[in-house]
Amino acid sequence: MKTKLTKRIIAAAAAMMLISNLTFSQGAYVGIESGWGLSAGSQGIGVNSTSTTDEGVYGSFGEGLNSSLQAGYMFSQHFGAELGFSYLVGKLFVVKDKTIPEYEFTQNFKGTAIRIIPAVKVVGSDGKITPYAKFGFVMGIVTKVLREYWVTGGLYQYEYNGGLSMGWMGAFGLDFKMGDKMKLNAELNIINQSYGPDKYENISKADGNPLDPTITFDDEVNSNASNTTLRPHLPFGSFGISIGVIRKFGGK
Repeated sequence: MKTKLTKRIIAAAAAMMLISNLTFSQGAYVGIESGWGLSAGSQGIGVNSTSTTDEGVYGSFGEGLNSSLQAGYMFSQHFGAELGFSYLVGKLFVVKDKTIPEYEFTQNFKGTAIRIIPAVKVVGSDGKITPYAKFGFVMGIVTKVLREYWVTGGLYQYEYNGGLSMGWMGAFGLDFKMGDKMKLNAELNIINQSYGPDKYENISKADGNPLDPTITFDDEVNSNASNTTLRPHLPFGSFGISIGVIRKFGGK
């Protein structure tokens, strides 16, 4: 069921892209945006420990720098459809264990994602400043979380990868007219997304020994299965602000 749903959503996104290309000269537009998102739907990432205290490290791997490209088409003055492609460079989360004063164990966690976002767009009355709202699906087609740490001898790296993460997005923004075809936009947005990876891989090992076996994840696991465990769900939600430029083609 999950596979069929994913295929249908991807097919719908491809259809929207095709429609945008075919009607590019008829009220279509393209835009670029960049902005910073803060953690939303935070979960525990780790614990900063000393010999006397423990402090939780909380957040979402969706926090960080997000840059995107959009192609859209306005079917009327107030209603349109849009297909966005975005790349997330997540914030670095640092977790330290100082339980033994003379020994410090440090771990870094960082998420990245390529997202496809098909959305509907509702636009207010055209003017020097025009409000708009968007709502759509989020598909993380290449989503990863890197975990790395240092011990005596060097750096060790592990990665959660594989799988297709899903979610939704909503946004409210303002377009500022810069001419007949150009607009500057500022946008508040929220993304609700979680990531269920397919596997956990050891991708580098400083000591020269063979890499650790890959751990695979599933939603149901046989107790006798080796190197297979229940799938974790990692947070990729965010809320933040972005600024961009829109170029219109055709229309008014």
